[in-house]
Amino acid sequence: MSSEIEYKLSSIDWLNKIPSHWTAYRLANTGTFSKGKGIAKADIIEDGKPAILYGDIYTRYSIVTDSLERRVSDETAANAVPIYQGDLLFTGSGETPIDIGRCVCYTGTETGYAGGDIIIYRQNEIDGKFLSYMFNSFYLDQQKAVLAKGGIIIHIYSSQLKSIKFPLPPRKEQHQIATYLDRETARIDALIDAKERLLRVLEEKRSVMIAEAVTRGLNADVRMKDSGVDWLGEVPEHWEVVPIKYLADLKSGNTISPLDIDEEEEYPVYGGNGFRGYTKDYTHNGLYALIGRQGALCGNINYAEGKFWASEHAIVVDPKPEVNTIWLGEVLREMNLNQYSISAAQPGLSVDRIKNIFIPSPPVTEQKKIADYITEIISSHEQLGDKLNDSINLLSERRSSLITSAVTGAINV
Repeated sequence: MSSEIEYKLSSIDWLNKIPSHWTAYRLANTGTFSKGKGIAKADIIEDGKPAILYGDIYTRYSIVTDSLERRVSDETAANAVPIYQGDLLFTGSGETPIDIGRCVCYTGTETGYAGGDIIIYRQNEIDGKFLSYMFNSFYLDQQKAVLAKGGIIIHIYSSQLKSIKFPLPPRKEQHQIATYLDRETARIDALIDAKERLLRVLEEKRSVMIAEAVTRGLNADVRMKDSGVDWLGEVPEHWEVVPIKYLADLKSGNTISPLDIDEEEEYPVYGGNGFRGYTKDYTHNGLYALIGRQGALCGNINYAEGKFWASEHAIVVDPKPEVNTIWLGEVLREMNLNQYSISAAQPGLSVDRIKNIFIPSPPVTEQKKIADYITEIISSHEQLGDKLNDSINLLSERRSSLITSAVTGAINV
């Protein structure tokens, strides 16, 4: 592209101007649309023909892919829709308008097969990778969101996609822009990946430090003894090992109807997975650890403080007067209580089973020291985590802005 960009007024509603040698374009101008069909998650096998489900476009691929991870049988493939090198694949359904119509360009040489809710666009006049960058850009996401239909499940159709107008440079510049974005987004993605790895390391380090504190104490030189408990191993010699019921009362929360939960009410409601909303009354007042009682995440630990309502999906841990809530909550977290759930269509925890499990019990003064140490660890690690997340968000915004600027001709690449 030339060093100086000359612009002209655009006929595109959402874009004021475009480079003078670019044109306004619609997918309806060329190419054909079709729709995937006939592949369910149950059809996926270890070996077979390559395939893609619409959810994969959200979770497995970005902009372009030359291979497909899923495999289906010859019989399933025969009833599905084939996709070929250069096809653009759009998600036809999703959970939010802003995410609808996410797309990926398939550049593989092997014929693949598309499942339902995938919209396939086939053409050979536009650089496929450029087109994928374009339709994953901020402004195009906004246009797709406006056209999306539905409530709980959002849909978009080929008739809507083909109506979207967008700026199009000559073919050579399409390739230049796509190549530039490949290089620059790869740099940003590498930085994001490094920071996300650091976040994971930080979380692992925090978990190890807390686990050591609640099971071994803070004195590395203390004499140890066998606890007699499989999950626990050795504990400081002066600690006791007792059933949970000796340290706290455990009781399921109170039933509450979803109709009684409203953002306009006063008291927070906590369920098995944490905060759910607000209600007009409360069941508890103070600092408590809550155990998730039902579902795949049963056994997880949350805290609630002040006046709140604990729902029937939470087990409220009410410590004896001399027991520190934070210390006890972190011991329970370390136990991985999910392993004690009763297998069923809806996994659940039995209060009677949990309260009889043996755990370590240091003296009260030591409990407080451990709790203070844990609070300090969590606070410092959260501060570091917040800084890393802020940096990741800025990089993600930079990535989005870069793509939008490049595909609309706002910058000279």
